[in-house]
Parts: sequence; C-alpha cells; structure tokens
Amino acid sequence: MQFAEHALPILAPYFAEFLGTFWVVFVAGLLSVTKSGNDEMWTPTGVAFAVMAAMYATNASSGGHLNPAVSLSFGLARKMYWGRVWTYVLVQVIAGVAAGGCVSVMMGQPLPVREPQAEYSLLDALVVEGIYSTIFSFVALNCLGSLQNNPKSARNQFFGLAVGFMAIAGGHPAGEVSDASFNPAITLGFLPFQTRSGGGGGPWMRSLLFAGVQAAGAVGAATLFFLVRPE
Repeated sequence: MQFAEHALPILAPYFAEFLGTFWVVFVAGLLSVTKSGNDEMWTPTGVAFAVMAAMYATNASSGGHLNPAVSLSFGLARKMYWGRVWTYVLVQVIAGVAAGGCVSVMMGQPLPVREPQAEYSLLDALVVEGIYSTIFSFVALNCLGSLQNNPKSARNQFFGLAVGFMAIAGGHPAGEVSDASFNPAITLGFLPFQTRSGGGGGPWMRSLLFAGVQAAGAVGAATLFFLVRPE
C-alpha cells in the first residue's frame, strides 16, 4: 500500500503519456489501413479529433504531449527537465509500436509505408513534414508552455482545440505530399509492421528519415518560441 501511494504519483504521467499516445497512433493506424476513396479525406480530421480528446484526457497528469517532437521542444525551450523529456520520448515510442502492432494484428495486414505521395519527391515530402512538424510543436509550446497563455494559477482550456485544429490544418494539405503524421511516435510505431516493398533506400530508411525530420521540428519550434515569447 505504501509503495502504491508513493509510486503511483510518480508513474502516473508516464502511464498517461503511454495511454494517450497509444490511442492517437491506434486511430491513425486504423484510418491509414481502412481509408479508401472519399473516406480518405476524413483521415486528418479523425486523427486530429483523437489528438484533441487524448490531450484533454491526459493533460492534468502528464501535460498531454503524446508526441516525441512536442516533448523535445519542451526540453529545448527549458519547460521540462531533460530526464523527464527522454523518458516521455521512450514511453511515447513504445506506445506507438504497441498501437501499430495491435492494428496490424487486428486487421491482418501490414501498415502503410511513410513515403512521398503521388508525383512528389522524397525531398518534397521531408520538407513539408519538417515545416508542419515545426508548426505543430510550436502551437503546442505556445498553448501549454507559455506562462502568459497558460499561467499556473489559471490554466487555459483551449490547448486541445488549438493543437487539434493544427493537425487538421496541416493534415489536409500536407497529406497530399507526405502523408502527414507530424509525430515520430506514429512513424516509428508503424515501422516494424510495414510492407517491405518499395525503392528509394527502402521503407525503413524512408521512415527513419521522416521520424528524424519530425523530431528536428522541435528545434525549429523552440527557436520560434524564444523569438516570439522572450518571457
């Protein structure tokens, strides 16, 4: 009993990040496997609603990052200790892999490879993914990390809407180029369960490039945060 009383408050943020990230990647995986025809246009909206709901559910426990790039941006912006940042990132990636595995087993098929869409090149897709990942983390930082927007004495309640709408605003245009995940937990969560076909360095290498660009968006987000909020 004493162990539970002392351990649960310490572990609660990590359980929250795991559950929230699992939910986001699980929804993204199901939508990516089942999308077809006109239903495909609803994929970014579905993922965005999952992000929004999971953020509101986990914010009080963990901050509701649910994205390694967001957690890294908090570390770079000095809004979180690096020990917790790296633990969050590890938990989020594990949750992503668990969710990806559940979707693949449940649907009985591999998950789609993260790759350029239609006539676009790999460079086009990486640039788009990097830009939108930067903006995604920047919005999260401004809503959750700013002392003006989110003072300790009066926490705001619009953070989930802002980040969710950012996922919609970015997901629709970027989805036509890069398939738009903006989240290394999704990209790496799909990785072990992807189809093994494809050229251009192979699906694993392309997925790792996407995850790297998404994580690098944290650097851009933290830089922009310091420029617009010298608080």
